[in-house]
Amino acid sequence: MISWEQVLKKHNTKYGATFGTPDEMLAVLYNKHRSILRLEDILIVSAYAIRTRMIKSGIPLIKKGGRYGSGKIITQLRAMTPDYIASHTARELAEITGSDLYLVGASCRTHGIKFKRVRR
Repeated sequence: MISWEQVLKKHNTKYGATFGTPDEMLAVLYNKHRSILRLEDILIVSAYAIRTRMIKSGIPLIKKGGRYGSGKIITQLRAMTPDYIASHTARELAEITGSDLYLVGASCRTHGIKFKRVRR
């Protein structure tokens, strides 16, 4: 279980912010960065936990467009060269396209686009 009060305290001390509640922090950061993946990197909390907290708090999530957002992603990926895509991971492609990691991976698998895989 994540202690959101500790996450809030760490973020306030690290960046000199003055957020009062974790929900206020998530709303402001999400409106600024427009991506849960970016929040994951900033707060060092899993994207699933951030998304779940935002839904419970009533913070509206940004729609990515199209059915599951795949139309926007595929047009952006088709504009890139295959060598460029092959040299990037799905997470990097998600940041480049401004989309979710899950949507990029699913769209690439559906359309047969190969990207760099990193095994942990």
